[in-house]
Amino acid sequence: MFRSDCFDMIINIDERDAILSNYKNEFKTQEYIESLREFYNIKETTIQADLFNINEYDKDNIIQIIPQERKTKFEKNKFTILEIEV
Repeated sequence: MFRSDCFDMIINIDERDAILSNYKNEFKTQEYIESLREFYNIKETTIQADLFNINEYDKDNIIQIIPQERKTKFEKNKFTILEIEV
């Protein structure tokens, strides 16, 4: 449970800035996205974790990776990816 109490982490992958966030449930993720949309243009996608490729995103934008809580242990890991235009 320690990971859920940590702050977001800013990283640079293949010359792209990314924010790695803590696990969030669907409700908290949507609430967070709505608050960001007041200030930024955001493209939101949800993908399976093993299909994530950062090279598919624009180098000029900031990518935020938010792991989603699994509802069952059989469910695959998913990320909500936010592409924030700067």
